[in-house]
Amino acid sequence: MIPLLLDHLKPTFRQISPLIKYQDYIRQRWNEGCGNAKQIYQELLNLGYVGSYDTLMRFLRVWRSDLPKGDRLRIHLKTFRIPTARQIKWWLLESKPKLDEEKSRFLELLQAREPEIGEAVKLITEVRRILKKGNENDYENWREKVRQTTENQELKNFAFRLGKDDRAIRGAITTDWSNGQTEGQVNRLKLIKRQMYGRASFEVLKARVLFAEVD
Repeated sequence: MIPLLLDHLKPTFRQISPLIKYQDYIRQRWNEGCGNAKQIYQELLNLGYVGSYDTLMRFLRVWRSDLPKGDRLRIHLKTFRIPTARQIKWWLLESKPKLDEEKSRFLELLQAREPEIGEAVKLITEVRRILKKGNENDYENWREKVRQTTENQELKNFAFRLGKDDRAIRGAITTDWSNGQTEGQVNRLKLIKRQMYGRASFEVLKARVLFAEVD
């Protein structure tokens, strides 16, 4: 694998890289399951390595890309700190470009081992897209898909609750109107009220809301 890595690098880097004489050691530690670049870097320093951490990272980045997918996941996750359930939830709903490599790999392995999670993520991602840029047919097809294909009872309950507010959901999909302006005014009212600590009368609150100076 190391020769493949060196073929990717520029000739000048191959000639001057201080990592060349540590190839066997890096390969040994990697095969032992050490995928932590910082740990490898500290060990190399103890062996006399004089290069930078960034050089090592560039070296390993290309190497990792050449490893079989299963090996990359296995080695990397040995040193990965398992996140909380809440963190996993937000990662699953985050767009992939915003996730770093280790989070993406963790989610990939998680969904491979738990297909039900992968299915739920696909359905939730799909309905989010429909609510933003879809149409009524997409929405109806999504609800039918949830009813017919998934065994996830929570998703079924979610789809059922959407159906109880069907007109509002369809209105959100087909129109450009929203209650954002109303919610903004309600939030402004609550903020002014909290600033007064409940010590002023309703008339004072009314005056502050209606006659507030505009910068």
